[in-house]
Amino acid sequence: MCKRRYAGYLRIVLTSCREKVPFYERNGFFPDRTQEAVRLIPPTFGETGIEQEEGE
Repeated sequence: MCKRRYAGYLRIVLTSCREKVPFYERNGFFPDRTQEAVRLIPPTFGETGIEQEEGE
């Protein structure tokens, strides 16, 4: 369905759990090894959730 809906697009980017990658590979997709996902988990009350790099 995704491939049909976006057939005219130059690129389709999906987010998947690592263990589901074989399903997408069987359907013509391939992992983009140049990208890594990052996720923000909101901090709990009182925490900033932001780490500073050394020298800042």
